[in-house]
Amino acid sequence: MEKNFWTKAEMDIIERHYPYMEVKHLQKMLPGRSLRAIYAKAQNIGVTAYTRTTAYLEYLHLNLGRKSYKEMAEELGCSKSAISYRTRTLRAIL
Repeated sequence: MEKNFWTKAEMDIIERHYPYMEVKHLQKMLPGRSLRAIYAKAQNIGVTAYTRTTAYLEYLHLNLGRKSYKEMAEELGCSKSAISYRTRTLRAIL
């Protein structure tokens, strides 16, 4: 069986997007990688779906109602559905 090593670029994609993006959307950015492989690699490099950054939440807080979900998603490099989910979460804790 041939090993398919992960590139630095692929791992960078996981580190940047995995915490905020649904894996099915992330998989489109990682052609040839299965959902299972993405989950395993994220766990292996210590990235979880529950990773939050102060800057990310602050950005959402400052821009919610000022920018569209599409604009925020493009600026953060994630999906609109990720923005929608996180803003619902943010509203719940405010």
